[in-house]
Amino acid sequence: MFECPYTPFHGVWYPTVPVTLWGDGKSILTSVLVDSGATVSLFHAEFAEDMGLQLESGKRVPLSGIGGKVKGYLHTARGEVNGLVRT
Repeated sequence: MFECPYTPFHGVWYPTVPVTLWGDGKSILTSVLVDSGATVSLFHAEFAEDMGLQLESGKRVPLSGIGGKVKGYLHTARGEVNGLVRT
């Protein structure tokens, strides 16, 4: 178990963790929101390009949450959080 630091965003504090993601030969380091109720992790579309992925080559999936509905493209990527690597 590890503790998540809280980061302020527009006056509200959210649990976040640093994550390294690997795509097609490229990696990015970013900080992500910890959402224990999410079934998938969402990232901005430009992350796909930064990771060497073709965004629209992923499986198109409908996504929804408290903010409404959006279209997404499902990709599998490797990630590392707190030294733990997962696919």
